Amino acid sequence: NQEKLLGRIDFSTIEHPETPFPFIHLLGQDRTENILISRLTEKACPVLWDTRLVALEQDDHYARVTVESNGVLQHWKCLWVIGADGKNSRVRSSMGVAFEGKRYRGGYFLADVHIPDIQNRNIHFFVPEKGLLGIFPLDDKGHYRLMGRLYSADRPPADHESGYESVKAKVDELLGVELPVRDCTWISFFGLH
Repeated sequence: NQEKLLGRIDFSTIEHPETPFPFIHLLGQDRTENILISRLTEKACPVLWDTRLVALEQDDHYARVTVESNGVLQHWKCLWVIGADGKNSRVRSSMGVAFEGKRYRGGYFLADVHIPDIQNRNIHFFVPEKGLLGIFPLDDKGHYRLMGRLYSADRPPADHESGYESVKAKVDELLGVELPVRDCTWISFFGLH
């Protein structure tokens, strides 16, 4: 196994006094979701799960939406609508805004994991010929975000599962050793555009 430096990311100036945010701050996705939900429900609106947008119309004053939840249609009049629903956004298509990105080959993952016996605050990238893996520390208690390419084809393998077990073999292969993950608090699979 031949090691080769492919590049360097210089964080030495991150604490420069002229930088408005002189730090890198990473939060686990589960914590980010809890903060956002708490803030939304405190100041703005309830968060409804398993609800889909059926229709959206707007004029200069309001947005009118129809949503469906458990087979029941609801009609709302809103001051604004946020489209945070991905590449196949119903919000974007309702507004006639095209998605102009092109998909990169392969499937990727993000996983927030707990590795209690490893306390390393450095950011690591592994780019062997077999794929890509980034390891980002979330705190000093052994919580990390893993990001990598799971497969290089256009579609996931037929035996693709959810959960950390679906990425464990790939992570261990790219590292060359078994990563002793105790548990996974959040995982997501996605394509890049």
